[in-house]
Formats: sequence, structure tokens, C-alpha cells
Amino acid sequence: MPYREQPMSFSAGPARYPAPDWDAGGTVARVWVPDDETVGWLILQEDRLAWLSAAGPETLGYPIREMVEELLRDYCATGVAAADAWEAILQRTLHTTPQDVPLSALLAEVPRA
Repeated sequence: MPYREQPMSFSAGPARYPAPDWDAGGTVARVWVPDDETVGWLILQEDRLAWLSAAGPETLGYPIREMVEELLRDYCATGVAAADAWEAILQRTLHTTPQDVPLSALLAEVPRA
């Protein structure tokens, strides 16, 4: 399909937390379910919050993935601070001990998982 000028630019969408600076470090917790299946990684970097999911619809962790994504949408839409949303989500999920890591190293790990 050939390129065409768009009649308007994207101006509205659902509220979301700012994305982290992927070249810097952040605090990461791996969310998992029994049988050691990774559901995803929750990333906090100052006032930035991100979720990288690894669970597809056919996996045991998919309902947890949906729950985390719904909580993120709800917390952001109601103005909950990123750090408070982080704490609330971790209280409701099984997760590894949060660690400060370079996010570039995490991005290299995600495709292997």
C-alpha cells in the first residue's frame, strides 16, 4: 500500500504510565505462577512503570497477565502513582525479589524466556 498523508495525528488514547528509559537501570520483579512459568516482568524506574508480558492465551499464567494489565489500566486512569501501583500489583502476585538491573540486560533476557 503506498504512503498517504494521514488526515490527523494520534491525539487521544487510554492513560498510561511513562515508559522507562531502556538505556538506564530500573527495579525489576519477575511475576510467575507455580511450575516456574514466567508471566512477565514489572519494571519501576522513578515515576515510570512498565509491564513486559510473556504469557500467551494458552499458558497457565494468562489470567495473571490479564489481571496485571487491568490493574495497570485502572491505576493509571485513576491517577495512582507508579510506585503505589507497583506495590499494589506485587502484593497480588507471586514474584521474585525486586532487583535493580540495567534494563538493556533485561531486554536481552526477555526473548529467551
